[in-house]
Amino acid sequence: EHPVRGTIQPLDFVPLLEDTGLIVPVGRHILWEACEWAAEMQRAIPRDPPLSMAVNVSACQLQRPEFIQEVRAALESTQIVPSSLTLELTESVMMQDMEVSLMRLNALRELGVKLAIDDFGTGYSSLNYIRSLPVDILKIDRSFLADPNPEVEHLTSAIIQLARIFNLKSVAE
Repeated sequence: EHPVRGTIQPLDFVPLLEDTGLIVPVGRHILWEACEWAAEMQRAIPRDPPLSMAVNVSACQLQRPEFIQEVRAALESTQIVPSSLTLELTESVMMQDMEVSLMRLNALRELGVKLAIDDFGTGYSSLNYIRSLPVDILKIDRSFLADPNPEVEHLTSAIIQLARIFNLKSVAE
């Protein structure tokens, strides 16, 4: 909250956090807060499967070897079920250093968290890499849903079908 401008949207401040390197401590804090809040919700509203939480992850976070331990520590400390945490990464984040990204994504999957490709369709969208990435969810970018063009509607249907082919859950933003 800004005292004059009011609520500032992530699109306005996240690039600044990334440029200054502050995305790492802020991202770590957000991960912990989200896991603590998820634990609180799961205790207050027990159900099977437990309520879930999704957290966006930046390229800077994913490229750091400590990130896996930070996620592990947050899960252990809050005692949430790992599968109730979804880490959302954009296509461009995963493509920063494909070898390192695959290594980190596989390590995260071993922890039991879910992985989502966020804003799908706005980045690389290579069928080969989608097939090879250890992800669970394709989040279709909202621009596909807001466009009244019939061609875009068909494209959105094709993305949903693509998710089914790869045994992925599809989510519309």
